[in-house]
Amino acid sequence: MASVISGRMQTARFLGGVRRSFGYREVLDRWGSTSCCNASRGGRQHGRRWLSSAKPSFTVIEMPKLSPTMETGNIVSWMKKGGEHIAEGDAIAEIETDKATLTMDAQDECYMAKILVAEGTTDIEIGRPIAVSVEEAKDVEAVAAMEDSLFGRVTEEVTPVVTVTEANSEQSTPRSEPSHSASYPDHTVLEMPKLSPTMETGVISEWTKAEGDEIKSGDVIASVETDKATIDFEVHEDGYLAKILVEAGKPDIAIGQPVAIMTETPVETAVFEGYLNGAVHAVGQETEQEAPSTIPAIEEHSSSAAVAPATKPEVETVPAASSITPAWEGSYEDIELTKYRKITGARLVESKQSIPHYYLSVACCVDKMSDLRARINDNRKDGEPKVSVNDFVLKACAVALRKVPEVNSQWAGESIRQMHSVDLSVAVQTERGLITPIVPDADRKTLKEMSAKVRELAQKAKENTLLPAEFMGGTFTVSNLGMFGIDEFSAVINPPQSAILAVGTGHQKVVPNPEGGFTNSQFMTVTLSCDHRVIDGALGSRWLACFQENIEDPMNML
Repeated sequence: MASVISGRMQTARFLGGVRRSFGYREVLDRWGSTSCCNASRGGRQHGRRWLSSAKPSFTVIEMPKLSPTMETGNIVSWMKKGGEHIAEGDAIAEIETDKATLTMDAQDECYMAKILVAEGTTDIEIGRPIAVSVEEAKDVEAVAAMEDSLFGRVTEEVTPVVTVTEANSEQSTPRSEPSHSASYPDHTVLEMPKLSPTMETGVISEWTKAEGDEIKSGDVIASVETDKATIDFEVHEDGYLAKILVEAGKPDIAIGQPVAIMTETPVETAVFEGYLNGAVHAVGQETEQEAPSTIPAIEEHSSSAAVAPATKPEVETVPAASSITPAWEGSYEDIELTKYRKITGARLVESKQSIPHYYLSVACCVDKMSDLRARINDNRKDGEPKVSVNDFVLKACAVALRKVPEVNSQWAGESIRQMHSVDLSVAVQTERGLITPIVPDADRKTLKEMSAKVRELAQKAKENTLLPAEFMGGTFTVSNLGMFGIDEFSAVINPPQSAILAVGTGHQKVVPNPEGGFTNSQFMTVTLSCDHRVIDGALGSRWLACFQENIEDPMNML
């Protein structure tokens, strides 16, 4: 039940050109910056080589950055184990990024000496050491026996420490520090839970368990009054209520504030006397006559002297909000976000917050396009796939971007960067989320070439086998929800691009017949989302008119 309430990561790193001692007689020195491995699908080299007069030289393999948006990666599997020979070009690991699963290939011949991060490990930071290789087989055993800390930041070494900061440094008064040297039994800190979306503080209206009482999983230990209702505070572990830190009725207890202590076995309440100096933060309780209240806080210490003694047991902080389901919320399931979904969400928020969107819509008559598509598909060869409406849309976009190149641009801070190639990003929905594979040089492709390329990319996206070059970049995006029956919609711009076209479904409309009377025609509504910093309204309208001309009379673009 015990874990760490706070701490600081203690790591060792090698610095180029600087000698550092790690308590050994040997002193390791930076010999060069080479790599045994690289990512075969667009990744760059990631490794560091070290040389010592007393120990064998070795290369530290780091987590590579395999896409512009990648911040962390997951090691799906190691294809080479410790001691195995690695030939140039061999795949040594599978790495899952925010976009795809890629293999890390060896650039040079070497031997796997030591694996620092086990397969299945997630959220590994870019540049973090994950393995060590050597050039000679005879060096494997010696390097494998070396401490992991010698290879850089591999594991987080956390030391428990709790400090108290003053709420107002200008009006602080002397206070007694919490007894960090006290030998507290293993215990769990229960915090004030967040029981409603708008709740900022709460009141414990009643403790239903007294200090020293035994608690079973599911027992109600207190009633908490929120801004909406009074809700039972349940615990989901067996134990004993060792200490109540907040008396019933005390108002305005901040979310996350420690309110009680649990232990696995019975203990005397006096053992926790003075715990956290009795400091419980009550919002708005300070007055001019009283010294400011102190707030328990977690701070990082750069000096080892500030770290609590290693003999102090670890403390587990249980966020009560995650263990309590208020009755009025009903049942629910929290589905863990994939890396894919996290990155997509972050980029969409970035887009809407940083890009001044505006929208232009037009209804395009697609009668001629439908007739031409039917003729092309009727005359296709055996085994040749049909041409889709989306293929015509992409072709119309590509030709419009070639004719109105100002839209094929990006905001570059101090300038507008106009791209020379038309690389269309096509939104594809997969089980893992939305991804936008790229059709390069789309303006130079025929309709059938466009169709074949899109089918290939869509299949690879669904199989999670896209190469980085197939989804990184792009100058303009097309998102088509017409096949789902959506009449029209507005899409979010895919940064750093400056525009995205949202395509709706076709629908029948009665229109005047030039020869007299009325006739039925099929129309498709498209909406262009523009970055107003790059594309003014007149420019966006000009591009949309060009697109409309292409889609309404497709022979002009073929």
